[in-house]
Amino acid sequence: MNVNHFHQVNDRYGHHIGDKILQRLALRLKKAVPLGTKLYNLGGDEFAVVLNHIAEYIDIQNIILQIQAAYEPPFILLGSERQVQLPASIGVSVYPLDGYDAEKLLAQANLAMNSAKDEHNENNAYFKQELETRSCDEVQLEEDVRSVLQTEQIQLVYQPVLNMEKQVIGVEALLRWEHPDLGTLKPDQF
Repeated sequence: MNVNHFHQVNDRYGHHIGDKILQRLALRLKKAVPLGTKLYNLGGDEFAVVLNHIAEYIDIQNIILQIQAAYEPPFILLGSERQVQLPASIGVSVYPLDGYDAEKLLAQANLAMNSAKDEHNENNAYFKQELETRSCDEVQLEEDVRSVLQTEQIQLVYQPVLNMEKQVIGVEALLRWEHPDLGTLKPDQF
C-alpha cells in the first residue's frame, strides 16, 4: 500500500506532521486488519500487509475494504481545524501463485500497486503476469531510447492528409523507431 502524493503533506505541513500522520495511519491499519496479520512500514508512506490463512480472493477483497475504511476518513491536525485526506493505492500478490518468497511477492505486489496508481479510477489491483512483462519491456525501452539517436534508428515518415474528395491537401510528419529487436515502434510505444 502506498499513500498517493504524500510528499504534498510533507511539503505543506512539514515532515514532523507527516510522520505523525503516518503513525496515526499505522494505528488505524493495525485495527483494521485481522488479528495475526503482519503490518510493516517499508519506509515513508509505503506499507506491507501480510495476511495468513486466506482461503478465497473474496477474503482479500474484504480486508482491502477494511483497509480503505481505515485510511479514508480525514486526519484532523492537532491544534487546527485542518483535515488531511490520504488516498492510497494497494497492490496484491498471492502465495504461491505469484511467488514463493517474500522478495518476489513484494515485487509483484509493488507492480500491481503501480498499476492501480496508473489506473487513476482504481485504488487496488491484483498482480497479473502481463504487469511484469510490461514492466520489463518498459525498462528495456528506457535503456534503448538513450542510444537511439546515435544509431539513427528514428525515422521520419510522411502520411498524406486528404480532403473529402480524396485530394492531398497536406502531409503529416510522423516519427517511427526502427527498433532492432522489436521492429517498428510508434511514438505512443516509446
